[in-house]
Formats: sequence, structure tokens, C-alpha cells
Amino acid sequence: MIIWYSNKDDLITKILSIRVFVGIGLISYSLYLWHYPIFAFAREINLFDKYILHKFFFIFVAFLLSIFSYYFIEKPFRDKKVQFKKIVTVFLTTIIFLISFNYYGIFSDGVSSRLPKDMPQEKLRLKNADFFQKENSQKVVLIGDSHAEALEFHLNEEIKKNDLSLHRFSTALYLDNFNFSNKKTGKIFENYSSVNNELDKFIEKNSNLVVVLHYRWSIRFSETYFDNEEGFKEQSKTSYRFILEPVGIKTTSREERKKFTKKALKDQIESILNKGHKIILVYPVPEMGFHPIRLLYRKHLFEKDFSSNSLPILSGSYDVFKKRNQLIFEILDDIENPNIYRVYPHNLFCNTIVKDRCVANDEENIFYFDDDHLSSHGSKLVVREIMNKIYP
Repeated sequence: MIIWYSNKDDLITKILSIRVFVGIGLISYSLYLWHYPIFAFAREINLFDKYILHKFFFIFVAFLLSIFSYYFIEKPFRDKKVQFKKIVTVFLTTIIFLISFNYYGIFSDGVSSRLPKDMPQEKLRLKNADFFQKENSQKVVLIGDSHAEALEFHLNEEIKKNDLSLHRFSTALYLDNFNFSNKKTGKIFENYSSVNNELDKFIEKNSNLVVVLHYRWSIRFSETYFDNEEGFKEQSKTSYRFILEPVGIKTTSREERKKFTKKALKDQIESILNKGHKIILVYPVPEMGFHPIRLLYRKHLFEKDFSSNSLPILSGSYDVFKKRNQLIFEILDDIENPNIYRVYPHNLFCNTIVKDRCVANDEENIFYFDDDHLSSHGSKLVVREIMNKIYP
């Protein structure tokens, strides 16, 4: 519309003809290509969302690289005099460089020499547990979401050692007659109901089960991503869209959904207990709001915080954890039964190494592989507590 209605004497034409705007127009394609990887890198090292000066710095870098690529790549290649042989040479050289660099990365184990000596080198996450099952043995059932998934590997290893059987059901929250849906689109996830129905049959069919319940409890009830109130926010650009509702009921608020979910969870736990099973309730794992490994890299690269022989301790507020999970503790604490056993992950990570803080690591080990899921080492600590409840 601007182009259609403007001519050389119009004000808008005069403004857009200013050299600065013309220059931005010329580099706009390069700017479009460069801005995403630069901003993505900044987010990876937790620099983009925390301080406004960091944002201006990376915007400046994007402009600088765009100007460079415009004059030294775009402009020369637009010249019709550029020979085809030159283009092929540049293209092949680039491909050879990228392949060589990738192979170097693979064979040098991710260029591990770039890492500080004090940074733990073991895998933070161990997956793909081949669930051990033995006939006529005690069955342990792990029920939960991705937080339960973080426990799978080490729980399975302990199950093997003790000749038990491990069964796994992945569900957002085990509730009868509930739908799990996308609040924005209204889409209902059919798999949620089908898994819960399978779980109903399994619990009905088997006797004397040990049922381990573990979820990212807070996000199911609060329906909000985590903010550690100290400058780190999870998914700061989007709101949480997934909700739990009773089948056939359209809720109008988060508080209304909380009431339904609270009652349904209590009923479900009591239903499992009434069938003669034991339940191990694994309480909330403290959320961090930041990726510990990325933050440690940043400290190494920019703050040189690795002068000693131990890792700097990263942590979040214990009070924030208690406030966010207050309702969860009230619900779970309110259920009394001699066949209920409780595991408290926060007792492992909060108010221990640092007073009134929940830590993401100690001097030698990292407890999380991202901002809220336990690492291999962190899960091993929680699994140890679970096994203590199975074999008191």
C-alpha cells in the first residue's frame, strides 16, 4: 500500500528514502537469515532474556554480520560477471569444511577439550530402559509424566537387582473420566484416555502391586510455567495451554479445574488403595527455571567462575518452591492410609547444601539435565529413596 500510494514528493517516500532505511532494506535478507541462529545461541546460554543490554548486544551482532554478508556474499554473487566455476569452488569448499568440522566434532566427543576440567563429563540423561519383568515376582508400577520418565533408568536397574518386575504407564495425570486437551485449540488428546483405561484394567487384574506415582505436579494444578522470581523464566514467551477437565464438563476457570482435579486425584488414590495395592507418592521435584549445564558453561566462558577445584553451586529459592507447591502438599498430605509411603525429593535438594535454597548441583555432580527434570545422578538419589520404601 505504501508503494502503491507514494510518489517522490510524498512524506512517506522521503522518510523511507533516508539512507538508514535504505541500508536496512538492502541488508534485510541477510538480517532475516542471521537473527535466528544468533538469538537462539543467546537463549541457549541464558543471555537473551535476562538483561536488556544483552539483547541490544546480540541485535548489534546480527546487524554487523548482515552488513558483512551483504557486501561480501550477496553483492558479489549478484554480479553477472561471477564465473560459474567460482560459484562451484566456493560451494564445494564450504561443503568440505562443514563435513570436516562435523567429523572432528564426532571423533573428539563434542570437542570435550573445550570444557573446563571440573565440569562433569558423564551423561546427564540415561533413557531407553528395557523394563525388567520376571514371572511370579512383585510388580512395581511407575505411573507419571516426563518427571517419572527421568526415574525410569535407575529404577529399572534397582528392579533387576532385586528380582522384581517393573511396569510403566505414561500419563499426564492418572484420573478416571477426565480429558486432557489443548485449551487454545480445544483438541482432546485421545491417547490420554486410552492409557488411563489400560491402567484401570492392569490395576484391576493384578493384586498386591507397588504403585509409584510421580508427576510434575505443579504444572498440572497451576497451569503455568515456572518463574523462579530471580530472573529465570521457563517458556517466557508462551503460556501453558494444556488442561485437565472432567468428561462432559466445560470449565470456565483454572480454580474450577483445580477443584475437580483435586477431588478426582484423591478418589483415584483411594480407589487404588481399596484394591489392596501399596502406593509410593513421590512429591514434587524442585524446578530451577534455568538449565544448569548451560548456566555453568556461561559462567565458565564469561565469568571465569571455575577458579577452584569444584563447581559453583547454582540454586533457586526454597520459599518459591514451597509457595508453588503448597496445594500439592496439602492434597497429598491429606490422604492417610497405612499402605501409603512418601518420598520427598526436596529433602535431597533444598535447605541442605545451601540454607533456604534448592540446589541444581553440588561440587561434583549436576542434579538436573534441564530446567526441571532430574539428571541421571539426581534420579539415582530419588530412586534410592523409593527403594527404601519398597524394602524398608
